[in-house]
Amino acid sequence: MKYTFLTSALIALFLTGCGVSDNNNDNGKNVGMNTRSDNNNAMDNTLNVNDRNGNNDYNTRQLSNDDNDNKMRVADEVANRLEDMEDVDGASVIITDNNAYVAVNLTNDKNLTNDLEKSIVDHVKKHDESVDNVYVSANPDFVKSMNDYTNDIQNGKPIGGLFNEFGDMVQRMFPDAK
Repeated sequence: MKYTFLTSALIALFLTGCGVSDNNNDNGKNVGMNTRSDNNNAMDNTLNVNDRNGNNDYNTRQLSNDDNDNKMRVADEVANRLEDMEDVDGASVIITDNNAYVAVNLTNDKNLTNDLEKSIVDHVKKHDESVDNVYVSANPDFVKSMNDYTNDIQNGKPIGGLFNEFGDMVQRMFPDAK
């Protein structure tokens, strides 16, 4: 009888000890689990939280079940650095693979000269070393479209459709783009 009671008590104690193990999970989130949202986009981390900690270079790669690897990201930090330039009033930068597409509003209705374009290209490459090719335009339609794409990406719009539209726009604006 004593033996049965002691065995039962030890089993209960053992199971209780295992039940409170939460891997230091103080906030109740699913630690160490691979989670996906309903639309099959991978989340930023295994806690299923989209926390960016002030980093505005949004990595918005969409994972899909096909072989299309649509990578687009908004490079707000690069755009902010461009806006610090004397002749640049506003900028939007979207990076795909190793290409940066830059839309600029210039101060005082200035034109985009070759020297200014080279300066912008150098600035982008300096602040994002993954970029090999930079395509710059001050065309008002391109600037508006880039601002719209930037807002859509930052607001979480699925990139699948945007990627094709963006590619078409880039081909019209920069026919020699790789």
